[in-house]
Amino acid sequence: MIHPAPLASLSLLLSGLAALAKVASADSQTNDFEDLPVYDTPFDNITHHYIVGPYRTSFKVKTVGTWGELKGNLYAGSENITERRPPVTFCPIGNHSFWFYGYNDNYNEDVKISGLAIGTSSLHPQHAVDIPVPLGNDGFYDVVPTSSEDLSVQATFANLIIPRSLCVAINSTTSVQFWDAYVDSGSRGSVMTVYTIEDDAATLHVTRPQDVYGDAYNNEYEFGLFASLVVNKVIYLYALDVSSYGNSRQLLVARSHIDTFTDKSTWTYWTGSKWTAVEPTATAAASSESVIYELPDDQQFYMGTTPFASGGSIFYSDYHHAYLMIFVSSADTSSYIIEYAPTPIGPWTTNRKVLYTDNTYAIHSSLATPAFFSSPLINAASGKQLMLTPSNTDDQYGCYVQKLIFS
Repeated sequence: MIHPAPLASLSLLLSGLAALAKVASADSQTNDFEDLPVYDTPFDNITHHYIVGPYRTSFKVKTVGTWGELKGNLYAGSENITERRPPVTFCPIGNHSFWFYGYNDNYNEDVKISGLAIGTSSLHPQHAVDIPVPLGNDGFYDVVPTSSEDLSVQATFANLIIPRSLCVAINSTTSVQFWDAYVDSGSRGSVMTVYTIEDDAATLHVTRPQDVYGDAYNNEYEFGLFASLVVNKVIYLYALDVSSYGNSRQLLVARSHIDTFTDKSTWTYWTGSKWTAVEPTATAAASSESVIYELPDDQQFYMGTTPFASGGSIFYSDYHHAYLMIFVSSADTSSYIIEYAPTPIGPWTTNRKVLYTDNTYAIHSSLATPAFFSSPLINAASGKQLMLTPSNTDDQYGCYVQKLIFS
């Protein structure tokens, strides 16, 4: 039984929320959210080996049902109505839960907002409290700190920083996630965000260790933007080759120890037979040996005419005893595709098994999140139930959540 901590009214929360503090240095910036409401949302932090023996890999789906919607009301100084674009991402940090979302239109003030909500009792999206995001130094409401480089590069679409991949736990107080610094001409690069809680989660630090980690302007692969995964104190960072050579389909991987992962010089890159410290560049077709998987030819990751990495999820499922990869195929009808492997780097199957297709939602911008939590709404081995986070097909707005249950 979960017993959330008492919470004063939302009006008191808004008036009592401390102002956003920006701690800037040459290489790092942090946004601090203080005096947050605290809710205990315990989850099962499963452990697993690097090599596993997959089973339950027929992937029969029992049910898929609508589970709720994150509401469109955000508080940004005064009450304003916003509309949220996907993907929305769920983030466990210790025994607490947070929702992060970006690229929201605020019609009263004509601004873009990246947002934050706190889960109160479960994964359920309606069991969440929105947190005000104060005005940043660029005139936009920022969860992730905005750098001076953002302002110089992002001219007309300033501060469009969007969460793209799942949030992964580093330890009981820290999780990491990659966001996309997106500009009019396409992706500028991958932005690492490190979330740290203090004071029993009453304080949340959102740190951006450096400007960008995968600089698309300099032909760097955006490792971490497609997916991230932690196994035995090693973080694996996956990138889609979105260059003209890769056609948004080829998947590569880097890794680092979790004690040093914010320092990119400690990353190594998979060549097909070994890990090397030499970072590959997207100035030619990727070596076939370094490509761990190739998405189907009909795979499309597009916002307008610009490719972007979204819809990918890689995680370990205790229920299937396998590493799973789930992405979305958007040729004609968006469908969730699933593959599996015995290790984080493969070899991945190429069955392209369709899990689920639904014309009700625009799932091309969605993610599949493994349900690690033990709560009244989830009572199963990790991986038996997944969260799907699509948008509305009519206008691409709205952050809906569906629950998929395997047989």
